[in-house]
Amino acid sequence: SREFLGHLPIVYILTVIGREPSGELVIRGLFAGDDEACFERAAALSLRVNFELLPRPLERVVAYMDPEEFRTTWLANKAIYRTRMALADGARLVVLAPGVRRFGEDAENDRIIRQVGYRSTPRLMARLRREPALRAHLGALSHLVHGSPEGRFEVVYCPGPALGRAEIEGVGYTYGDLDEMMKKYPIKELKDGFNTLLDGEEIFFISNPALGLWAYEKRFFPDDSSDQIKKQQKGWQGKTGDSETKKGAKMGGEEDDEIGRVRLLSVAVDDFSTDDPLLGGSTQQQVVFDDAFYMFMFLFLLVVAVLCTMSFGLLKLLPNDDDSGSGNDL
Repeated sequence: SREFLGHLPIVYILTVIGREPSGELVIRGLFAGDDEACFERAAALSLRVNFELLPRPLERVVAYMDPEEFRTTWLANKAIYRTRMALADGARLVVLAPGVRRFGEDAENDRIIRQVGYRSTPRLMARLRREPALRAHLGALSHLVHGSPEGRFEVVYCPGPALGRAEIEGVGYTYGDLDEMMKKYPIKELKDGFNTLLDGEEIFFISNPALGLWAYEKRFFPDDSSDQIKKQQKGWQGKTGDSETKKGAKMGGEEDDEIGRVRLLSVAVDDFSTDDPLLGGSTQQQVVFDDAFYMFMFLFLLVVAVLCTMSFGLLKLLPNDDDSGSGNDL
């Protein structure tokens, strides 16, 4: 927004979504605004809710991609770039993707992915220098870069029946038979996080990689300074929550927040208990709105009112069975 989009009217409408111990998805925060402060506050909450620092690198990871949401590797590769910072050298990432039936979201990107493949960054850059025509497809090439294991770990892709072994291996991944892998890793019996299988294999299971980001803590904190981040993640209701509650409005009122034009309507909405490992104990929801959001809601309700009025008018025009003239009215 600073470098390229400053001339455009940008409105941020952002949610931060977490998971309850039961597996239910819950909204931890809702933010709307037209300046960077809105985005930065949402990002700060997302860091606490969705970013998981792990005490050791992961050797075996199994990620499940919901077939209703993930139908291409373009989207399902969240399993790769959301976990790669947590994977050990030589690790194995198994992607269970029953809905994946092609590579790109459109025909042209699908063609580029099949042609070039998820190769290492040096190989992709070398090919870009050799084939100037690829410069017209930099978006696809950037996707290939962050979907590449870079020769550091193995990706076992288990797609639906529309993609075969030759196609998966042709783009640089290891092919996995979906039925066999679903039997080996019964997702309904696994919990998010570490699991030990009957054969003794330890895996780290992720039921929805789109909800988070995982990393080995030493990548960011070579010493023990990661403890401070973990405390903030587990106890963000503490000092930060208290101070933000004081700065923001009490229930039923509002007060301008110190950050830009974003106003905090309610921080401590209804407290709810959770055993979420990232949050720990009772947590708080955050809701941030500004005038742009009010305008959006006003227009939405206006459209709903118009549609309801039109529907009511149409119903009045329909013939009434009671006026059929049968003479049987009581």
